[in-house]
Amino acid sequence: MPGILKAARVLLFIIAGLQILAALALFFAGLAVQSGSVDAADIEDLSAPVLFLIATSGLVLAAAAIVIAARFRSGRGGVRAGAIAIGTLVAVNGLVNLFTGGGFAGPSIALGCVVLVNCLRKPANDYFNRPRTTTP
Repeated sequence: MPGILKAARVLLFIIAGLQILAALALFFAGLAVQSGSVDAADIEDLSAPVLFLIATSGLVLAAAAIVIAARFRSGRGGVRAGAIAIGTLVAVNGLVNLFTGGGFAGPSIALGCVVLVNCLRKPANDYFNRPRTTTP
């Protein structure tokens, strides 16, 4: 596996970890709003179900990133396309976060762009399109 793909794989695991942490924070924020201990105006008028939905989507993205990163070694079944899709989603999410005034947009944009660029380079294309031998 080329070094750029090893880096993309590690970054996918980092993205998954950060998504899990963010999802947990949103889940606990939703619980706080639902119990009434925090006013919804403190977190930009988001209701508890919206926070739970955002947290769930973050967990789904984290699970997808873990599965894609784990399948990098075999290089089959759309692994490259999945990594490109995850990198794009993370980068676009960071851009939306940046333009809406949210914090921590920079790391999302950087991680997503590095995964995207590494998976689009020629060595990545050669690795994922290599001939595969079958064992009898």
